[in-house]
Amino acid sequence: MTGKQRRRRRAFRWLVMGFVCVTGLSLCLTSCQIGRINGTNVGGNTDEQVSIKNDAYENKILYYEAQIQSLNTQLDDMEQQMLLMRDDYLTQLQSLKDRLQSNNEESEATEKENEAQEPENEPTVEDVPQAPVKDKGVGVIGGVVLREYTYRLENGCAILTAYQGEDNHVSVPAAVDGYLVVGLDDRTFAECDVQSVRLPETIERIGWFTFYGCDQLVEVTLPEKLSSIGYASFDGCAPTLCLRVKSGSYAESFANSFGIRCQQDA
Repeated sequence: MTGKQRRRRRAFRWLVMGFVCVTGLSLCLTSCQIGRINGTNVGGNTDEQVSIKNDAYENKILYYEAQIQSLNTQLDDMEQQMLLMRDDYLTQLQSLKDRLQSNNEESEATEKENEAQEPENEPTVEDVPQAPVKDKGVGVIGGVVLREYTYRLENGCAILTAYQGEDNHVSVPAAVDGYLVVGLDDRTFAECDVQSVRLPETIERIGWFTFYGCDQLVEVTLPEKLSSIGYASFDGCAPTLCLRVKSGSYAESFANSFGIRCQQDA
């Protein structure tokens, strides 16, 4: 638990204790008044009226005790939820750091290998082979070389890991190197200058922070097959961001849940 969280908890407990003290003082004063009424029968109240008042004050006491117990229970639940969210966040953050380090090491090793094998004469465009080079993120669709994406394979399908293109309006391919594209990995488009992105119907999930920091992104078209959107995927995007979704889809429910503007796509 961080220092800020501990301070919040102490402040909340002091607030609860203050509430209990004020309630107790009020009840004491009320009890004194009841005693005076019982002793002197002020105002001509009958014993039955005094008994009714006593029952009312006892019910108030039970009510305030129940409220205090409820507040304590809510505090414990909030603390538990905060701990679980923090643990999950730290786990995901460490996983991203490990993956980034692994990618950097692989990239450095690939660069060294290419430098060692680089020929004296640079090949012309006609000499460049059209076969895919997966470790450099080069894909082939219909004989056209795509150099805008890197990806990894998972269960025989492609997960796009990074967008390296320069287009502002992006239409994500449904396949690379003959592999079906079924997902976007964590931070695939993070902090890119894209303005619109259209995802193919093959996409089933989007990772954490996928579009994080895309402050120019105003439109994303999400497929009906999409069934999972990771944490903070659209944080830091343009305030005018609009998600184009299918009616009744998971994407529509997600947008409504997080207050993101959406529009039903025909």
